[in-house]
Amino acid sequence: DNYEKALDINSRQYLAWSGLVKHQVTVGGNTMLPKNKQSKKLALKYANGLVKTRPEAPFSYQIKGNIERQYSNMEAARVQYQKMIEVAEETKSTSLGAGYNLVAHTYLFSGDYQKSRENYEMAASRSPSKYSKIAYWEFGVWSYLYENDYDGAVKALDELDQKVDDKNYSESEILNYKANNQFTKFIAHSYNQNKSEAYDALQANWRLREERLSLNESDDEVSQRNYDTFNAWMESWYYILFAEYGEAQKSLRRLYSLVKDLQSPGSLDGYNSLSGMASLFSGDAKKAVSYFENIEKENNVYFAYFKALALEGVGENEKAQEIFTFLANWNFQGWQPALVRGLAQDKVNG
Repeated sequence: DNYEKALDINSRQYLAWSGLVKHQVTVGGNTMLPKNKQSKKLALKYANGLVKTRPEAPFSYQIKGNIERQYSNMEAARVQYQKMIEVAEETKSTSLGAGYNLVAHTYLFSGDYQKSRENYEMAASRSPSKYSKIAYWEFGVWSYLYENDYDGAVKALDELDQKVDDKNYSESEILNYKANNQFTKFIAHSYNQNKSEAYDALQANWRLREERLSLNESDDEVSQRNYDTFNAWMESWYYILFAEYGEAQKSLRRLYSLVKDLQSPGSLDGYNSLSGMASLFSGDAKKAVSYFENIEKENNVYFAYFKALALEGVGENEKAQEIFTFLANWNFQGWQPALVRGLAQDKVNG
């Protein structure tokens, strides 16, 4: 390995230590070695190389924290992220906000939702980037979904709308953020079985995204198709969540007509995922399994849970349990894991 050779020549090659450790741990979009070649012991060896080479770099401690988090040791991860914060404060680093964000994650995945929200707020207040601020506030909103506190999520989304208005964002950015907020509000109302409020949020999302689309000077066919596709996907999901399977099938047919001729890989994933969910909820686990066949758990965390339920329904318990275990230990933020991580943990813990 070239990184190993570089370290043989000079053991203080920070980029070499960084390259090696990124084979072992998630940093963000990096390509890791296959699971059977990953080792916590090796990862920590490389991370200690980073710390020894550059103890004044917050990233060195972030990596050590990421390793512990990857292996679901949240307390040990928090210690490293807090060290990252100390170093960021000492060096006046712009990664101070990121440090608080990572501490917040450790509280979130330990089930201390209030502490997680306090730290997401700290992250936002200490981040120099207005875009990072929005991301951290959004994480705070999603923490309510992890907690199954859907009323709390809706209240936090109303506050987030106000924060978007108070910041200096462009018109298109404001429309995007507010559309995203309505999407999350749609989820919260749907999971709370507030049908009319969920439909209002769905309509508001469509309206805001249409307004955003109208800002495009050129008549962009792809943007219009993406808009129509997402609307059909969201409407199908709405009907499934409220057990209106006949209406869901109509929306799914419209969705299929929009994506069936696309050449991109995964273009049918949205259709197949929802069709699998509809089949499962209609009592046909075998048909659901066929729809879920190409849905990978790593890329589709939410629907992977329903794939596992379908597998369980046809007696494929070992495969189902593997997915449940994977989801139960998925220590990354997002609305998708927020809705299924706890359910998967219940399945694993019996």
